[in-house]
Amino acid sequence: MKKIENRAVKSVRRVAPLFMTSMLAACIGIIGDDAGTDGPGGPDAGTQSCDGGVQVGTRGMRRLTPLQFQNTMRELLGLDDFVAGFSDRELLITETGVRQLRADAEYAITRIDAWKPGLVPCDIYGAEDDACVDGTIEALGARALRRPISEEDRVWLREVYQSARTGNDFSAGMEALIGTLLQSSSFVYLPEFGLPVDGHDAVRKLTDHEVANRLSYFLWDSMPDDALLAAAEAGELSSLEGVRAQAERMALDPRAEAKLQSVVYGWLEIDGTIIHEPIEALSRDEALYPEFDAQLVEDMKTELRAFVRRALFEDGSFEELLTSREAYVNKSLADLYGVENGPADDATWTWVTLDAERYSGLLTRAAFMTVQASRMAQSPIRRGVWVYEQAFCSELGTPPPNANDVPVDGQHDGEQLTVREEVEIITAGDGCSSCHSIINPIGYAFEHYDAIGRWQENEVSSGLPIDSAGALKGTDVDGDVADAVALSARLADSGRAKDCFAERWFVQALGAAPSKEDSCSVAQAELGFAERGDLTDLFVAIAVSDAFRYLATPD
Repeated sequence: MKKIENRAVKSVRRVAPLFMTSMLAACIGIIGDDAGTDGPGGPDAGTQSCDGGVQVGTRGMRRLTPLQFQNTMRELLGLDDFVAGFSDRELLITETGVRQLRADAEYAITRIDAWKPGLVPCDIYGAEDDACVDGTIEALGARALRRPISEEDRVWLREVYQSARTGNDFSAGMEALIGTLLQSSSFVYLPEFGLPVDGHDAVRKLTDHEVANRLSYFLWDSMPDDALLAAAEAGELSSLEGVRAQAERMALDPRAEAKLQSVVYGWLEIDGTIIHEPIEALSRDEALYPEFDAQLVEDMKTELRAFVRRALFEDGSFEELLTSREAYVNKSLADLYGVENGPADDATWTWVTLDAERYSGLLTRAAFMTVQASRMAQSPIRRGVWVYEQAFCSELGTPPPNANDVPVDGQHDGEQLTVREEVEIITAGDGCSSCHSIINPIGYAFEHYDAIGRWQENEVSSGLPIDSAGALKGTDVDGDVADAVALSARLADSGRAKDCFAERWFVQALGAAPSKEDSCSVAQAELGFAERGDLTDLFVAIAVSDAFRYLATPD
């Protein structure tokens, strides 16, 4: 236990040498600064003692994301082509979101003939059938609410049916009953009440069905399947062994890949952020990048999905993700990566091994390099920011109001410079240097990759020679790096990078960043992941943690 406690204390404190603290404090939340951060880990995370039994942070009730809602409607009803209009991302559903939910429910009812058999045991537009009302409440209700139907539920739903029925209009009552279930708070939210825990007034243990819901939306972004529901109904999810068995099964299920891909896409910012567009919306200078078009973007995404599948879903290794030279290419990508004797056309795809001196893992691939670039040239600032914020979970300070956000292309006061030289000039001021003395050096390690991820010895934009010498500062793997290949190897060995990746999955599991009270759960999961880097092990460690299986009772 002492080993875990020490790990908890250190898990978000892989600090820089003391002499760097004052330089970094204005810029970095975690690195070189014991103050709190808004990134994964939360304020003051990592300071909890692990000797006090069950420990879990307080969190609000979660709501299904638009993707989870769509997946749940598809799984529940069997409508594989259902496309949700519900797109509300607010914490609480807005008036617009209510309208979207109603429209989705009404549309789903128009497709009722294509639903899974047994959910509604009669023709709701046929003759009156009181047995169908009760059968629908039991069958559809239990699946939609993702828990056993209570007598209170039966009374409530019967009242919905009766109040909507006018005269002998059986169908009106049934439509109201079904529509109410598909819009109910228990369907759209993930309510959790838990059960009392002896000796712990401040925490409650999740019920088996609540654990099943957490597992399913954590690993699949959808509702529990029959096997998981059966385990919940049998009481198997009350034990660590039962949770572990289901987590291992689900982590290896093909449905877990979609969640994995989604998280990695978000991590790499492929689908855009509040400050830059998704990869599909990007443009490039036609004279410098004539090959860049919508089809090449789709090819990049195809390669990315295949690489992530092999590195994480099939091999399950964090190290493989950052160091593998295997690439899935067609002719266009083979040409971009300089592969000799690659596929003869773009319709043919094959796995190849890329040049060891140029490529190493995910961060040297075309999709990532393209997103982290501008219309004309690579962007060392954007790439450096990504390393610190996304690979190390460090919060960088907000740029000053007068920060120059014009993309760098090597042109400065009429003189042709390299991108690196221009970046040095425009970030040298007193208001910039504290952050950019950290950001820029590691961003330069990516200089060999142009604005579409193609290797360049001389800059495509300026024609001048590349200098990719960089350095990591304020991390647990500080030091000079020759290029992105060396950087990727350094990240693969970084305990902090592994912790950051693990904490990202805790956010997925909990729907919020872990808090101080969750630090022991986080530390236990990070400990195994740091040693082996195995993704399935990480998922299971999260699933059996206190943070996942319990909830805190609000004061």
